[in-house]
Amino acid sequence: MMRYARHAEIDRERITIFQSKFFTEMMSVENDDFIDQRYVSAIDGDRNLSIYSMRMNMIQSRKFHAAVVIGGMDGIHEEVELFRKLHPTAKILPVPSTGAAAEIVFRKGDYAKELANDISFASMFRRNLLKTP
Repeated sequence: MMRYARHAEIDRERITIFQSKFFTEMMSVENDDFIDQRYVSAIDGDRNLSIYSMRMNMIQSRKFHAAVVIGGMDGIHEEVELFRKLHPTAKILPVPSTGAAAEIVFRKGDYAKELANDISFASMFRRNLLKTP
């Protein structure tokens, strides 16, 4: 993520990283590249509740106009549904070429078919997320 941010010249202050303290032992050193890191308390040593709490904190942290789904593993479907519920007018942009959960979200949804093979992420984001004049 930080590599893309540098390439796209996005200020580090504009990117927020959310992590559950449940995973303290597994934190990536790359997190240190981000200025706005938010660590959400673990819930009673319960992995699922801790992840849910982190997701709620993340998704409720501001009013979102869009969510980008890249790759992903277990729980991404729940995260997308929670995002839809809390931000019903926001756009969801799965990036199916990254595979994994993003591809499944794409296949199960009603998204533009040209996204299926799009690997030019900057162009994809510009076309699908930025307002056109």
